[in-house]
Amino acid sequence: MKCRSCNAYLAIEDENCPYCRTPNPEAVKHRQEMHRFSGEFQTTRSSVLKTSTEHAGKSIRIVILCVLAVLLILSFLFVGFSWDIASAITKWQVSANREKYCALLDKYEESDDFLSFAALYDQKSLYRVDAFEEYSHVYTMASHYQSIFDYISTLLEPEHWEDGHKNALKYLCDTLDYYYEYIEREPYEFYFELGAYDQRHLDAVSRITEKIEALLQMTFSITEEEMILFRDYSSAEKQVFIERRFEGHE
Repeated sequence: MKCRSCNAYLAIEDENCPYCRTPNPEAVKHRQEMHRFSGEFQTTRSSVLKTSTEHAGKSIRIVILCVLAVLLILSFLFVGFSWDIASAITKWQVSANREKYCALLDKYEESDDFLSFAALYDQKSLYRVDAFEEYSHVYTMASHYQSIFDYISTLLEPEHWEDGHKNALKYLCDTLDYYYEYIEREPYEFYFELGAYDQRHLDAVSRITEKIEALLQMTFSITEEEMILFRDYSSAEKQVFIERRFEGHE
């Protein structure tokens, strides 16, 4: 590049001619372009860094989510696998002691100790093994009897009267309501057709009903005639009836 005045050679950065001091317009233009390029470079650099950071953050979050998903799936598989193992062990233990448990169930059934019957069934998870299917109906009824017994016991405890009697009374009446509905809809012939039942189990269920009603009559001073009507009451009607009798009993 040459000076327009003296034709001396100039560098593009020279703002003035070193010989005649004539301003160099190309230097001014060059400096402006460099400023512009520098600004564009910084803008582009910031944009790239921001985009890279966002992408990196998204990538990290995606990786974390993927890891968590894998861990969650593995935990579910582990829990399911552990449950299967525990269930298999329980079934094996129950099957290995079948004769012993059957003898105990028969003993409790014959002696009308249905609370012990239900407790053994629950503690040993006998409901998991088909070999105890013939006792299932008795167990269902005995479990209801156990719940009814517990709710009545709660009602009779003075320290629970203020804060817990309403819930206990409701649960008691709901259980009684379901119990009577279950007895009405249960097709006893089904058990005979399968050959999985005999009359002694059905007689045991009848005795459970007798024990439940005897407990209600004794606790709430219900007569035989009132008991017949009580069976057909709704859960809400049972609650009103029992609460009145309970207050009168107290």
